[in-house]
Amino acid sequence: MTVLSTIATSDVVVVIRAPLEQYPPSLNQVALLSRAGFRVTVVDTYHEDYKRYQFAPQDKIERIHAVEHTQNHKQTAPPRWERIRRAISFRRCVRRTIANRKPAVVIAYDPNAMIAVGKIWQKQDAPKLIWHYHELFLPEQSGGGFFTKRAVQFAANNCQHTDLVVFPDRARSRVYKEKTNRDFNELIVMNCPARLDNLPNNRLGPRLAELNVPTNTKVVFFQGWIGPSRCFEAIVESMKRWPTDSVLVLIGPVSDQYRISLQDLGDQVGVGSRIFFLGTVPYQELMSWTVGADLGLAIVSDSVEKDLSWKFSAGAVNKRFEYMAVGVPQIANQGPGMQEIIEDTGVGRLVDPNSPQEIGTEICELLSHEGECEQVSVRARSVHESKYCYERQFQPLLDRVQTWIQGPK
Repeated sequence: MTVLSTIATSDVVVVIRAPLEQYPPSLNQVALLSRAGFRVTVVDTYHEDYKRYQFAPQDKIERIHAVEHTQNHKQTAPPRWERIRRAISFRRCVRRTIANRKPAVVIAYDPNAMIAVGKIWQKQDAPKLIWHYHELFLPEQSGGGFFTKRAVQFAANNCQHTDLVVFPDRARSRVYKEKTNRDFNELIVMNCPARLDNLPNNRLGPRLAELNVPTNTKVVFFQGWIGPSRCFEAIVESMKRWPTDSVLVLIGPVSDQYRISLQDLGDQVGVGSRIFFLGTVPYQELMSWTVGADLGLAIVSDSVEKDLSWKFSAGAVNKRFEYMAVGVPQIANQGPGMQEIIEDTGVGRLVDPNSPQEIGTEICELLSHEGECEQVSVRARSVHESKYCYERQFQPLLDRVQTWIQGPK
């Protein structure tokens, strides 16, 4: 266990069974809670791949790294005894921290954190409890091992005992209530980035120049986890319809096996030399890479991984809102809630996520109309500042926390 920036008591204890830096919405919450004047303790896990986020010097944030984290996309799962040790150690650390810091509010992100916090509502003078779901965790579609399945079932059985349950997407909340047959106080907080007042310097352009990509090349860009649910097979197939002076650039974690399979598909289609995997970058730098793109991809589908999280993902996919923040037009998937976020705001176009022809046609049309892209860029920045930034999304939750801790205004 590693403890950083120790504080004696906390207003809020945040619990996540992953590195905090892996989930930007949680990172944003911690920062905004601190900026509102609250003392925050974070109990998470650690991995060398995640560079520790540097909060502002005045922030009162304590970090407790309870156990090591495994990167499933590139590491073999540890033996069963080690997984058991980590689960027990994490739970002990969480409960000891809550007992010692005596917070007024506890926020647990996803089932493995929720079960670690335990049935805190049964305790005398219990803190207010918020459960925040990044994904749609349902017992009937739960993957993972024994501990994960047990945690998912625990969350489904007990969500009604919380003071607030947060989802990033309204449809996910509705489905969760229906599937678990539980009622709870809900709040929707979409996975938007923090407000970006000024555009960062472009890191992507110089990197592509190092790779001998011509200066005027059109860049179609993806950021995030790289896997089948993001429709990359259809995207690579669609490249036959793109302008010949365009490239596909991907930033994010990917398994060697999947990267090779996409590169092989690109070679078969005849576009392999136009696909670039640039690896991962710290989240603090991400926007400086995104800003160099001409078009962003935010396409997901539940046709490969049969998980309702992919079907109901309108407010949950970070990159939709990150593209808006830097004014990059986007191609996104059709689906529940998508019309309101993408087309009604005029920030991009929607496509059938499983149709290479439709994806390719829409990408070609947008890249071929620079005037339209410029207008979309202006609208995207405006929508980001007025609605789809985390400060706007998080304010209702922050108001609840302030009322619980400080009393009504």
